[in-house]
Parts: sequence; C-alpha cells; structure tokens
Amino acid sequence: MRIPLTPIIKNRRLRVIAIAAAAAAIIGFATNAAMEFGLIKPMYLQAIENSQARGEQLYEARIKAVESRGMTFDRRSEPQFLEEESARDPRMIKSQCAGDYNTPYFQEKGYLPLGGQSKVPTLAGKENGRYLTYVADQHGLRNPEHEWDVARSAEGTDIILLGASFAQGYLVSPDESISGRARARGYNVLNLGCNSNGPLKSLASLREFARNAKARHVIYLFGGAQYLKNMAQEIGHPVLIKYLDDPHFSQRLTDDQQRIDADIRANYDLWLANKENRQATWQRKAENDSVFRRLIFGRYLRTEAKYLINKLKANINDALPSADTGTKLSRIFQRMKQAAEAADAQLHLLYVPDISELYRPDSADARKDMILGAARALDIDVLDIEPALREIHPVDRLFDLGGKAELGELPKNYGPTAYQIIAERIDDHLKR
Repeated sequence: MRIPLTPIIKNRRLRVIAIAAAAAAIIGFATNAAMEFGLIKPMYLQAIENSQARGEQLYEARIKAVESRGMTFDRRSEPQFLEEESARDPRMIKSQCAGDYNTPYFQEKGYLPLGGQSKVPTLAGKENGRYLTYVADQHGLRNPEHEWDVARSAEGTDIILLGASFAQGYLVSPDESISGRARARGYNVLNLGCNSNGPLKSLASLREFARNAKARHVIYLFGGAQYLKNMAQEIGHPVLIKYLDDPHFSQRLTDDQQRIDADIRANYDLWLANKENRQATWQRKAENDSVFRRLIFGRYLRTEAKYLINKLKANINDALPSADTGTKLSRIFQRMKQAAEAADAQLHLLYVPDISELYRPDSADARKDMILGAARALDIDVLDIEPALREIHPVDRLFDLGGKAELGELPKNYGPTAYQIIAERIDDHLKR
C-alpha cells in the first residue's frame, strides 16, 4: 500500500512531526549502535557492573566477619544447599509464605494459603554464614505444636503475634526470636508471623488461624514504611481484599491442611522447574543473539529506557504516603481490632522502624506519624520501640557481624540484641 506524501509535505504541522520522528529514529538508531560498539556505556550496564563489583566486595566482607569470629562460612549457594539437603530428605522446602503464592497455579485454584507446608524441614535462609532450617508446625508456621493446643483451649494463650519476617524470627534460632524470648519469660505465644506479610495478610492470618482460638493479647509488629508498600500490593489481590470488605470472610484454611500442603508442594515444584526453564531460555537467547538483531530491535536502547522508568517508579514509591493510604490502613486496623476482640484479646500495635530509619540522625517520618496516628484514632494500644533501639550506641550493635560499619552495607535483618530489647519491652508493657 502506497502512503500519500503530498498532504504531509503541504501541511506544515505534519511536516514538522515527520521530520521530528525521522530525527528521533536516526538518533535512537545511532545511540543504540554506539552502545552496541562500546562508544557509549548504557547506564543499566554500568549499574550491573557496579552491582557485581559491589556484591563481590560485600560477600568477601561477610566471609571475613564470620571467620574472624571463629565461625565457618558455608560457601554453598542456596540452590546447592537445597539440592543436597533434598537428596537427604525429599520433604525439604524453602520457606513459603503468602507472598510466594501470587502464581498462575494458585490463581487457578482460587484461594490463597497464609502459611507454608506443614511439618516438613524448611529452609529460612542464610545468616552469619550458615543456613538456618526449622520444622514447620501444623499450619506451616513456626511454633512448637503445643502452642496450638493452648490457644484453642478454654483458657487460651497469652499472646498471638502478627507480622512479617521479624515476627516470624526468620533468620534467628527459635530461642533468640521474640516469641522464643517471650516463652522464656513465661508467656504462651502463638506466632502467626510470616515473611513479607503486610497489614492485609496479617489481618487475614489473624482471621483464619485465630478462628477457634482465644488470647489475652494480639501484638502486631509493624515494620515501618516497607509494610505500607506491602499493603499497596495486597489491596489489589482478589482474595485478600475480601478480608477488608467483609468482616466475616474466611477461607477456612485450617479445615483441610492436607489439600493445602499438596498445593503448596505442587506450586513450589513448578517454581523450581520454571526457574530452570528460564535459565535455559536465557542461554538459548544468548547463543542465538547477533549484532544485527540487537541493532534492528534496539535492544540496548529499550533496556536503557526500562531501567530509567524503573528508577523513576522506585522514587515515586518512596514518596510520602497519600491520604488514601492512611484511609486503607485505618480500615485494616479496624478489622484487625474486631478480629482480636472476637478472640477475647486486646490489640497492640508495636512499631519497629525500618533498619534504614535507625541510621538516620532523627526519627521524624511522616509515614510513622500516619501509622501510629491511625492506630491511636481507633484506641489501639501503641508501643513504639524506636526510642529503645536508638538508646543503643553505636547502632551497629543491634545487628550481627558488626552491622554497617563492618559489613559495608545496611543490614537486612535485626540481630539477637534487637530481639532481646523488644521482648523485654513487651514484657514490661504487658505487666503494667
């Protein structure tokens, strides 16, 4: 089909647009070619190179920190560890929480588990140079089995603990976790925490697992601004939003753990297989790649654009919270308070700051003000842990292996000292 050019040539506006489009195409092609032949280094490639070099430095610093304390650093990668341990016990699985089920498999199933596979050896992750494993309880969480019996008894338990990895005790031994330290002080604790749980997943966990339980206290460990990001993702989930919209909604997840276990294992096996398939696909693409294809399809320029867009999105996500965020959080807190009261419990909000917050000179944060304000407006008891953590000098003492000063980066997880401080503050607060 021939394109009539006369109208474009005669119309000045169209002529300017056509010239601009041609110029943009030429500049784009030239820029992509310059990137291809090394005349210009794309920012995303520079970022990858910097990240790789930085990663190697941090890895060596961590090895040095571990070995200087007389400990052994396990140099196996996580896939290697899982492969070797699975050969010894085929039931071994990487820790699974609700955030791991945003997959086509569970979309087709139409429900969302809130724990992992029950009663199997589970890998939490790697900390202090060693891999930490545990045996999951009857609902794929991290509790001694008797804690479920106590919670479901007529007398009930002392504490139901909600939250993400910090509540779960993700990368510490059971005795070092908040629930473990509270048990050492005489409390019965049912820990419903699971990695990456934001406010809506925590509400769902309380609704599901405390359905036939009683407690005197429900303590929600709210982990700073990251939980608001988790909430933004959770609001869009078709199952999770039902816990917010309907105060009586339940998936009745405690009724058929055998079915849930089978689905979690099938989803996990698919994830492993897809991971291997993706690696094979990337390898084939690399082998079939050519300069001609990269030039024609503008691969470097397209990847550079994606990199810049993602950086912009990250900056937008770090912006101050909107009024809509505060409204949604208040609704979740209200539902959580109702669920706690249904278990005969008082709800407490325990604020634990993001690790990055502790390395700033002051604690002023609009996100924190919004979180605590939303809780207090509903007469929810608030315990702010940040002042107690800021009393520790230097702040690196709150983390394993010397913290940022020795490792060269912000720690990803709190250490046993922080867990101990928080357990002590909880004990003092509940005894008032």
